[in-house]
Amino acid sequence: MSYFCSFPPKVTFPGCSEEFLFPLAKIQNIYHIDNQLVIFLNLFRDYPYIEGTDGNDPNADINAGGGFVVEGEQGDEEEPNQSLGDVNVGSDGNGTSGSIIGDNNLHIDSLNIKINVKGGRWYFFAFPFDIKLDKISMENGSDYVFRYYDGEERAKNGNGGWKDINENHLKAARGYIFQCSANDVLVLSIEDVKFKKEDKYNELVAHVSENMKDASWNFTGNPYLSYYDMADMDYTAPVTVWDGEKYVAIRPGDDDYHFAPYEAFFVQKPEGQDAVGFDGHEQMTKNQSNKKKEKQLQAAARRTREVNPERRLVNIVLENGATSDRTRVVFNEKQSLGYEVACDAAKFETAGVAQIYTIDSEKVRYAINERPAGNGKVLIGYCVPAAGLFTINAERMDASVLLVDTKDGSVHDFANGGYTFSSDAGTYENRFEIQLKRSAPGTTDVEEVETENGNVKTVYDLSGRKVERPTNGIYIIDGEKTVVE
Repeated sequence: MSYFCSFPPKVTFPGCSEEFLFPLAKIQNIYHIDNQLVIFLNLFRDYPYIEGTDGNDPNADINAGGGFVVEGEQGDEEEPNQSLGDVNVGSDGNGTSGSIIGDNNLHIDSLNIKINVKGGRWYFFAFPFDIKLDKISMENGSDYVFRYYDGEERAKNGNGGWKDINENHLKAARGYIFQCSANDVLVLSIEDVKFKKEDKYNELVAHVSENMKDASWNFTGNPYLSYYDMADMDYTAPVTVWDGEKYVAIRPGDDDYHFAPYEAFFVQKPEGQDAVGFDGHEQMTKNQSNKKKEKQLQAAARRTREVNPERRLVNIVLENGATSDRTRVVFNEKQSLGYEVACDAAKFETAGVAQIYTIDSEKVRYAINERPAGNGKVLIGYCVPAAGLFTINAERMDASVLLVDTKDGSVHDFANGGYTFSSDAGTYENRFEIQLKRSAPGTTDVEEVETENGNVKTVYDLSGRKVERPTNGIYIIDGEKTVVE
């Protein structure tokens, strides 16, 4: 018989890390005796090894958050250094999953992915293997559905794209949405699995559209059964993820984000880039990911104190105490006012959720809007499903901005905190705008903001002082430098 070994997230074996990273001391057998683990080491092998009895490969459970890492010299592909029998890998469905990392030295007879899922909730999944539909089940028999995304339909129609699967399997590294009828455990089984620490390239497909915001959308995902830092991808344009409630746009270099196992996301294909690249040596367990995140948080705090004058980020957040949503403006004189795949991200709408976005002159809604300062004004739109009190805040300001509420002509300085207002349910795209308070060094944009009160325009001189009766000279009127004669 083979011996059963349960791998919880936080256990340390003698000679092993909590991720089960096997060093020179070799594990031969693992037994459960009175709920204690007893390890027998084999010191006569030159590579990591777990061995069952009677010629059978050992079985294993890797719980949500646990990690199984096999290090050592690569074995032969036909006969890897380490073989396991039935392996169950758990996930809580909220981003905490078991991880398996091998370097062409691990073979598993039967791998069972088990994900806790809640009924009526949408999940974004991408799996590292092709999975036959007849190898997918629900432990308690709940009804379920997978759908894929057709970027061609969005390119043609400007919306839609979700379609039922017309094949007999899920494709590796392709994104799918999933929903089930009741709380249950999703089980996906794959036979004869070999783990290699190889680079992966998720293909990107072009879809031509009259509107750039709808062109070349691809639904792809993490190609490994491990955690992966977005910063290590060979891809620098924005990425759109699902946080369980709504879509969130992020960008490598501006945001720190680690993809969990099975996590899918949206990207647009930039011109000249045919794939999203992943480095196989950058895979991480949950614990390794957490440690890296701690370092990134410290680095992010330093970054906010060292503003890049060429790219000034402003994150605007709408919240009501229960939920929040974000949009971003990046003032960059090297970019255009129009939509650009390499740096902009269209706002993905989510029904029933309060959302905020910026709008350009073509009525495009942005989650990330990288653009030149222009006249220093950026129109803000928002939609709320129910009436209530809301707050708009600037959680990050590399450039000082003010919020103008056109409903009453008031101007709010985010340096003093958030702006709270009441709103009925609906969509509003003419009420708010942000305006640059000061320009970046060396530019000639607005140095102080102005508002209009009826037909009377507020005037400022070049030092930012309000002027009641301008005489001959140069003033700031309606956000632009104007000569008064």
